[in-house]
Amino acid sequence: MDKIRANRFFERHGMFIFLVLIGMTFRLLFMYHQGLSNDELSAWNRTRFDSWIDFWHQGVKAGDMHPVFYQAFLWIWVRIFGDSEIALRAPSFLFYLVNSWIIYELGIRFFSKKAGLLVVAIYAGLGFTIIHTVFARPYNSGTFFLLLLVWSLLEMKASEKKISGWHFGVFIGFLGAMLSHYFAFLSAGVIGACALFYLPKRRILELLVIGFVAILTFLPHLPITLFQLNQGGLGWLPPPTWYWIGEFFFQFFNYSWGLLSLFLICILFACFRGNKWISSEDKFLFRIVLFTYLVGHLISVFYTPVLRELVMLFTLPFLLILVFSRFQEGISTRFSMVILLIPIGIGIHSIGCFKLLQPVNFGVFREIGEVVNEADASIGRENMMFASNFCDVEYINYYYKQDVQESITDWMNSEVVYNLNDRAKKANQSHFVYNWSNNFHMPMYYEVIRQHFPYVQKHIDYFNAAATIFSKNVSDSSTGLQKRKLSFSTVG
Repeated sequence: MDKIRANRFFERHGMFIFLVLIGMTFRLLFMYHQGLSNDELSAWNRTRFDSWIDFWHQGVKAGDMHPVFYQAFLWIWVRIFGDSEIALRAPSFLFYLVNSWIIYELGIRFFSKKAGLLVVAIYAGLGFTIIHTVFARPYNSGTFFLLLLVWSLLEMKASEKKISGWHFGVFIGFLGAMLSHYFAFLSAGVIGACALFYLPKRRILELLVIGFVAILTFLPHLPITLFQLNQGGLGWLPPPTWYWIGEFFFQFFNYSWGLLSLFLICILFACFRGNKWISSEDKFLFRIVLFTYLVGHLISVFYTPVLRELVMLFTLPFLLILVFSRFQEGISTRFSMVILLIPIGIGIHSIGCFKLLQPVNFGVFREIGEVVNEADASIGRENMMFASNFCDVEYINYYYKQDVQESITDWMNSEVVYNLNDRAKKANQSHFVYNWSNNFHMPMYYEVIRQHFPYVQKHIDYFNAAATIFSKNVSDSSTGLQKRKLSFSTVG
């Protein structure tokens, strides 16, 4: 009997299992080849406070300017599972698995099984989704709570019970989104407003009560929210252009006109050839996607920029479900073959064209750490003076076998050039190591150091990062890197 049940389960859900396994494979490959990013190391660094009070005030309130949920979850997680790369990324990886299952269930219950499978297939192989569904950041948790919120609202409408577990799901969805990310907070508000026009009248009061209770529960977090919002938003983020959404989808589809064109063809087919009537659920998802984007865009243009590529992860599943739900229901053998080839083909494209496994998509730290650890063995730490240009020197210390200290904290300050010159001039060591990643950098920094350490023993450029070892000895100079030919990265 158990074997029969297992066969039936696999017959019903085997395609979903295969797609998730493909997605897991690409993500594990990425995690193996790519070290932690600047933002992930920031999240790790803020888990190192021993007391909850210190963590609350320095790790959350004055830390990353995000609500508390994901950082608190990570703070507890590392105390159980450690802070290795795989341990730090495991929560997001698990959220990816759960989110894939919810998308699949939403498709089966309210749209079409084919729609759920197609969304899972696309998420499995795209470089953008692979990277940002394993990064140790709050986007996957925010997506989870928004998926739970929408799922619970759909079930709440379908349920005949006056009170059910889906009411609690709506509450958790609202509260979790508010505590995960401020754009997820905004998205939850839009979803709640749209639900007022989706739910039957008998459910409106229930929704308002649930929302009110969720806001009351959020109130202890309000002082942190007000403090963070008063910091001025994302000062480095420009307001979006009118064509920003097109640029986003070009990036989303691996910067590939071919993949983007195929998606646009799917949209056109859904609009003009789809054989599914427009249901109230379709209208609900359409309003969520449209108004979340419009509100985010208007806030970014007229108040403060909040619209960036990563926040689109919060509502993208709803858009993709909406598009693919227009296709004819039914899973044929031909469709089964095609849907398995989709993530494999896109994943291969992500590796080959998007360069998923190469250090070109964000500023690196692991590779810089490897350069310095090798120098420790060959040159000796006692023979090296350091200048470490990072948002926080602890980020690179995560990868160094021996920690370094750095007195310069503001690398945009005009005094940095003089400080570097003094440090290089007074150094008694034979080598000077200058590394930078994801921070302000000028070629002048190199030239100041070379006044006292004129020879370059090693220099490696990465995306928005570089590792350089200078020397006083001409014998250490790399044969292919003469001074007049040496070209360095500029500000990232």
